[in-house]
Amino acid sequence: MENKEKKSKTHYMRSLHRDIVFFVIGLIVIYSISGVVLIYRDTNFLKHDAVVEKKLSPDMDVSELGKVLRLRDFKVVKTDGQIVHFQNGTYNKKTGIAK
Repeated sequence: MENKEKKSKTHYMRSLHRDIVFFVIGLIVIYSISGVVLIYRDTNFLKHDAVVEKKLSPDMDVSELGKVLRLRDFKVVKTDGQIVHFQNGTYNKKTGIAK
């Protein structure tokens, strides 16, 4: 004779409750991590410096320089002879190297 025990409603309710809680805890972890990243996005948290050097054509016009480098809100800060300084870099008009 097989003795199969019938599982009660409380057993199913407990297992359903456990599974739902595991799912909700996963959502809480995801939202908390994304919240921390969004709060500190304007600081230097998770940012690193990258030096990019590109060889462009010499004597390029300043208006074209922002388009070629794909920089948003490109503004020239100052010009020292052959070197053009912008927000986060420089461009040498003689050699065509932009950093």
